[in-house]
Amino acid sequence: METAVSMRGCVRYLASHLRCLVVLLLLVGCPESPEEPPVDACGDGTLLDDDGVCVPAACGTGTWGALEAHPTEPTFWVDVAVGTDGDGTQEAPFARLSTALEAAVEVSGGRLLIAGGRYLERLSFNRAHDGLELVGRCPELVVVDGEGLAAPTLSIFASSVVVRDLTITGGRPGIIAGEVPGAPGLVLRGNGLVVEGNGGYGVLATGSGVLVDLAETVVRDTWPTNELSPGRGVGVDQTASLVGIGLTIEQIQGVGVQVLAGEAEIEDSTIRDGLTQDDGTWGRGVHVVGGGLTLSRSTVALHPERGVEVEAGGRLELLDAEVAGASAGHTARVSGGGQIHAERSQLGAPTGLGVQTLGTNSLLELLDTVVEAGPDASVAPLVSVEAGAELLASQSTFIGGFGRAVHVAGVDTVGSFTETEVSGTRGGQPEVDPGVALLVTDGADVEASQLTVTDAAGPGLLVARGATARCAGCSVEGATFAATLVTGSGQLELEGGQLRGTRAHGELQGGVGALGVG
Repeated sequence: METAVSMRGCVRYLASHLRCLVVLLLLVGCPESPEEPPVDACGDGTLLDDDGVCVPAACGTGTWGALEAHPTEPTFWVDVAVGTDGDGTQEAPFARLSTALEAAVEVSGGRLLIAGGRYLERLSFNRAHDGLELVGRCPELVVVDGEGLAAPTLSIFASSVVVRDLTITGGRPGIIAGEVPGAPGLVLRGNGLVVEGNGGYGVLATGSGVLVDLAETVVRDTWPTNELSPGRGVGVDQTASLVGIGLTIEQIQGVGVQVLAGEAEIEDSTIRDGLTQDDGTWGRGVHVVGGGLTLSRSTVALHPERGVEVEAGGRLELLDAEVAGASAGHTARVSGGGQIHAERSQLGAPTGLGVQTLGTNSLLELLDTVVEAGPDASVAPLVSVEAGAELLASQSTFIGGFGRAVHVAGVDTVGSFTETEVSGTRGGQPEVDPGVALLVTDGADVEASQLTVTDAAGPGLLVARGATARCAGCSVEGATFAATLVTGSGQLELEGGQLRGTRAHGELQGGVGALGVG
């Protein structure tokens, strides 16, 4: 009996203390278990910013990312998010870029550091801003917007201004770098910029002595300002100069790069995806008028009218470059004394219209270069030289083409071929598209040495209508109807070489080595 009473008392005691323990735990809470490390929700190349948003890794994190003050010169900090101008320090930044520019007038050089945000401003640099740097946190987060008014977003009439890591939009044009009398040549050095959504020009370098240096910059979506003036991604005129490396120029409604009486050198760049104006005109990758442009290790691709146009004494040099052709017109066109020099380059012609060269003093020079028609090419010729122009081809190759691969025509028109091959010319109706590899007509004159012609749907070499051709050590193999055909007062001189494997034509028969008619 005593034992039973003792057990009941023990149970009541434990229950009482257990209730106390539960109450105590409810009041103070349970000890926290160790936290798991946070899982980074951002993908490769991105970081989780302080506000919980993924940003490109190059932007860094926090208000200022990886921005650093100038080591020796004054630094001004700008953050549109503060709303009201401070004194330009990191702790009390300016809210407007224009305020920072005004402050920078009082010093020599200096650096403006810009936090993320959209700055609805148009900025003008003058000689008081010589040597000033404008540096954004990154172009994805820092946007300077001219709001679409008829004025440039950035007007630079100063010396050695540096603009880096921001987006320029809403201007007409986006950036203009103009002549500064008495100043050193370098006006603007731009690096890591995105210049998009501007009218007239994305970037314009204009005026004597002006030099613009662009690197790792994207210029896109430039539109015309009126019916007579196409949009230009990059423009160089009035004897200005431009140097570019690592540029992407795309979706320009008019011309990707235009050099008008200026000089430009662009390397390791891409000019692509051009657009016509609303009326269907223009749509060119490159346009050189009376100036000079060198494209090295660069690509010009996907333009509706033509890849490149050179006229009025302009000069285009292609070094290890590729011009991928136009969807409707010629890959390249040279006229009015213009010149194209292509070395170790490739010129593609999707429709079959490759390079047209016409007019006195116009020159197409090809060295170790390939000109190739697309597999569905249906328009001729692949290369034409007309009306007093000149073609110099050395160690080069012409592939494909429909009807005529290379046509040299007209009095005072000259063609020269050295160690060059013409292959795979296709044909259609014999009277219209005979599939001739090399056609020389209408008083033109051709000199060839070690020329090789293979697999032509028509004659390998046809000389007609008062034209003349001389061929030393040339080889024609696998032509159709005749390896060489001379007609209509044409003249052909063959010295050495080989004519073999000529096929008979299905309708016209033939199948001979050399044939003269009339």
